[in-house]
Amino acid sequence: MNKPALKKLVIAMSEYERIYGEFPPEHLATILAMELLNSNIEIQKIKEEQKYDFILLDRWIYSHIAFANTYRIDQSIINEIFKQCLIPNQVFLCDAPIDIIMERIRARKVLGLNENVSVLIKTQEFFRKIICN
Repeated sequence: MNKPALKKLVIAMSEYERIYGEFPPEHLATILAMELLNSNIEIQKIKEEQKYDFILLDRWIYSHIAFANTYRIDQSIINEIFKQCLIPNQVFLCDAPIDIIMERIRARKVLGLNENVSVLIKTQEFFRKIICN
């Protein structure tokens, strides 16, 4: 997500939480899925115009599904969105023990919402299931 859009999203979420309480995770998951779809539409246009033989994608779609599973978010809408996205034909999984992952995260000095041991253990488990099936 581009920085101006992310900043606007954070402001909107903060205002929502000030008025109504916690921002529903399923809404955020849907917003992020739509952002991925928008990026995919642009990539598909470039692919068609340039007639590329291949496109390299990152793990974002699989990470999104894994985190949604971790937080037990209903994925029916997300899955419909992802049906319109490019899916990798091949995936290379670079896995690491949680303690090493946390060591690298702590070295950044800024911890994100998902960057704690319990969330990462669950997400890593779901990620392996998604990728290895």
